[in-house]
Amino acid sequence: MSKIDDGSAGQAIALWKSYAREFLGETQFLTHNKLCVNFNQWHYSQQYRQELATSLEIEFTDAGREQIKGYGGGSSFDGCKLDGRASELDILNRWQSFENIDSFWQLLKDEELVNYAERIFDRETLPFDRLK
Repeated sequence: MSKIDDGSAGQAIALWKSYAREFLGETQFLTHNKLCVNFNQWHYSQQYRQELATSLEIEFTDAGREQIKGYGGGSSFDGCKLDGRASELDILNRWQSFENIDSFWQLLKDEELVNYAERIFDRETLPFDRLK
């Protein structure tokens, strides 16, 4: 991959921003039993998963946590090669698969997108230091 399609990227960014607004409570389109989940936190924090289970009023279990479902080929980055070891997925560094694509960095010049990303995700896990 050498270029990110500007048209589809623009649509994806607009959609992601709408999700970010809803996640942060700036919009309230989803009103019936809405529970926003930060996948990065879910992946790395057992306490976060326990809190989600409590919010959903279900018994907490991490049974199956290490399994990667084969539907659709598994992980879009790693396939099923880490099945049984899902906690080893390096999800916080997936952006690096795009780091040599100039159009990726152009997309990240969107200040609103970067602001939302900083508010939702751990700043240390994103390439903000490389944005100028």
